[in-house]
Amino acid sequence: MDTVKKSIVKSLDGLELGLLPYLSYLLQDLWEIGASPDIIIDIIKKHAILKKESRILDLGCGKGAVLIKLVKEFGCQAYGIDALPEFIEEAKNYAKKNKVLQKCKFEVGDIRRVADHLQGYNLVILGSIGPVFGDVKSTLLKVQTCINDDGYIILDDGYLFDSSTLNSPVYFKETEILD
Repeated sequence: MDTVKKSIVKSLDGLELGLLPYLSYLLQDLWEIGASPDIIIDIIKKHAILKKESRILDLGCGKGAVLIKLVKEFGCQAYGIDALPEFIEEAKNYAKKNKVLQKCKFEVGDIRRVADHLQGYNLVILGSIGPVFGDVKSTLLKVQTCINDDGYIILDDGYLFDSSTLNSPVYFKETEILD
């Protein structure tokens, strides 16, 4: 298993760990990193996934944009975990600024280590985190333990067309995602 630092760099399609100390600076002007909160909100509305008492877990939450916008839209309780302390600090600041801090909890952590201990969520979001838990099947099996029997997982990630000649450890093939 990769170190958490290597996993973060890899999720950004990077190879050099030397990039990590500069990540906060490079992404300082972006709040929405990875998954689009608006697309996720549309999916949730379309399928009536959440109620006011629902609990949401975002593994690899970045700066919290998805969770904060979901809490504002649906009034749920939210828990976000990310390995970068700077991102978690920004998430807390954004939650306070958006007046949803009382419904949001953000913590620094390695999602591969804490996912085993989290349960009772109505929705788990994996937004553009790449193969942190391994292949798609391993990822879904791992995260399945976090949701209620009637819960949902939103996996929002890029993939390569099966016909692509690009070989990348970061992106799954289309067939793997669809299977």
